[in-house]
Amino acid sequence: MKRVQRVFIAGGDCCDERFLHEQHPDLTTIRLDSAGAPLLALLPGGAAAALGAQRVYVIDPWAIS
Repeated sequence: MKRVQRVFIAGGDCCDERFLHEQHPDLTTIRLDSAGAPLLALLPGGAAAALGAQRVYVIDPWAIS
């Protein structure tokens, strides 16, 4: 469980980031924009697959080099 982190991927004006941070302080949010592009490129199908999809990704950060 020490290696588990929750990440929320959002596009456009999806959500109130302040609310998310207040309610879920350990949640990392990533926007579908140029700043999030390097991380999103690692997902199967890239950013295009994450946009508008209801998906759950399980990623082992130790396996990414």
